[in-house]
Amino acid sequence: MWTTYAMTVRVMLRTPRTLFWVLFFPLLLSTGFFFIFSSVRTEGAVKPVPVAIVRDGRWDGSAFAQVIDGMTKLSGAGLLGVREVGDAAAGARLLRAGEVDGVFEVDGTGEPTLTIGPSSGSSGSPSVSDLNTAILKMLASSYVQHAWLLRGIAAQDPAALADFAKTRHALESRASIRRVSLTHVAPDPAARYFYALLAMATMLAAQLASSAVGEAQPNISRLGARRGIGGISRARQLIGALLGAWTVSFLCGGVLVGYLRLVCGVDFGGRDALCLVAVGVGSLVASAVGGLLGSLPIPGGRGAREAVISAVTLLLSAFTGLYGDSTMAFADRVARAVPLAAWLNPVKLISDVFYSLYCYDALAPFTWRLIACLGWAVVLLVAATRFFRRQRYEHL
Repeated sequence: MWTTYAMTVRVMLRTPRTLFWVLFFPLLLSTGFFFIFSSVRTEGAVKPVPVAIVRDGRWDGSAFAQVIDGMTKLSGAGLLGVREVGDAAAGARLLRAGEVDGVFEVDGTGEPTLTIGPSSGSSGSPSVSDLNTAILKMLASSYVQHAWLLRGIAAQDPAALADFAKTRHALESRASIRRVSLTHVAPDPAARYFYALLAMATMLAAQLASSAVGEAQPNISRLGARRGIGGISRARQLIGALLGAWTVSFLCGGVLVGYLRLVCGVDFGGRDALCLVAVGVGSLVASAVGGLLGSLPIPGGRGAREAVISAVTLLLSAFTGLYGDSTMAFADRVARAVPLAAWLNPVKLISDVFYSLYCYDALAPFTWRLIACLGWAVVLLVAATRFFRRQRYEHL
C-alpha cells in the first residue's frame, strides 16, 4: 500500500497537465480576482474631503480658520484636504472643474460662507461628492450654531465662559456612538469570491484521485494490469492511490491558501490553522469524489472522467456565486429558498466551511460543516471501495 502511495505522489508531482488544473489554474484565477477586486476592497477607505478656502485678510485671524486648521490635522491623514486660493473667483473655478466639493470664505463679521456645486445624486444613489458636500454643510452649520450659543452665554452670564468644563459640556454632542460588528472581522465584499474560488480549486483536485484510481484499473492502464496480477489486495491499492491523491491535493490547497493570504491579502479571520484543517477535509471530499468516479465503468477512460469532474465542478460552483454579482445573488436566493441544497452541494459546502471561519465568532457553524464534509467523504469512499473491489474483467 505504501509503495502505491509513494508512487502515486511521485507520478502526480511529475505530471504538468494535472498540476496545471489543480494548482496553476487556481493561482492564475486568484491573481485575476486580486486585480479585479482591488478597487472594491479599498473603496470604503476614508479620504480627505477636498475643499478650497479663500485666504484673504478676513480669513487670517478668524476663529473659523482655526477650526479648519484643526480639521486638516485630525487623525494624521486629516478630515479635510484644503487648497488655498486668493479670491472667490479662483475657488469657483476649482469647484466647476470638480477639483473641490466646496469653497469656504469668511465675511466681514467673521461668519463662514460655503459655496457648493449642483448635486450629482438627484436621480439615483448619493455620490461621493454629495457625501462630501454634506460633511462640509454639517461643519459650517455646526460652527455657526456653536458661535451663536457662545454669544448667547456671553450676553447672559459672561463669567460662565471662564469655566472651561461647563463651556465644553454646553458645546459637546449628546449623541453616543458604539461600534458593533455583526461578523467576526471587518466585512470584505471580495472575500466570498475568493472562498468560492478556493472551494472550486479544492473540488477540481478530484481529478487527481480519479486519475490515480483509473491507473489502478487493469482494463485502463498497463500498470493496473500488472497490479491486478500482483499480490496486493484491491482495497489496499485503492487506499494507497487515494492517500497519494489526497496528499497532493492538500499540498496544492495549502499553497493556494498561502498565496491568497500572503499575496492577495485574503482574510481568514485570524484562523489560518483552522483554514488548513478545512483544506485537508475538503481535499478528502474531493479525493472521495474522484475515487468514486475513477472506480465506475465510465466509457472514454481517464479523459472522460476528468471532463465529467470539470463540468460538474464548474456547474456546482455557480451555486457559490463564483461567476459574479448575478450568480452571487442567485446563490443567495437558492440558499434561502432551499437551505438543504447548501449541504448537498459539496462545492458550496466547502465554500461555506471557509466562510464560516471568516464570518462567525463561534466555531459551531464551522464544526457542523466540517462534520458534514467528513460524512460526505465517508459515504463516497465506501461507495468507491465497493465498486472498485467488485470490478470484473474478461481479460487483462
